[in-house]
Amino acid sequence: MDKEYLYQLISDHNAMRSLIGRPVRYADEACEICDVLFEESLLVLASLSCDEMQDDSYGRPHRKVPAYHSLPFKDDAGNPSYMWGELIFLDGEGAS
Repeated sequence: MDKEYLYQLISDHNAMRSLIGRPVRYADEACEICDVLFEESLLVLASLSCDEMQDDSYGRPHRKVPAYHSLPFKDDAGNPSYMWGELIFLDGEGAS
């Protein structure tokens, strides 16, 4: 993805929301984009292959939940972050 396109993408909330549900590979792990947190500038990925045990209110392991990754989609200066170079869209399309 070229840098100009990424600048447009990260400044358009609707375009960023359209990424939700897209399958990606991050750190050799199949994931799905499950949320975009604009105030924190984070893209949230849910792992499709790795589950974690979630404790109940008493601290006992209770159920399996997906592992999550929260990745910054822009840096402090408002530029696209390193994350875009590490994501591979598995549906054959870029971040369009």
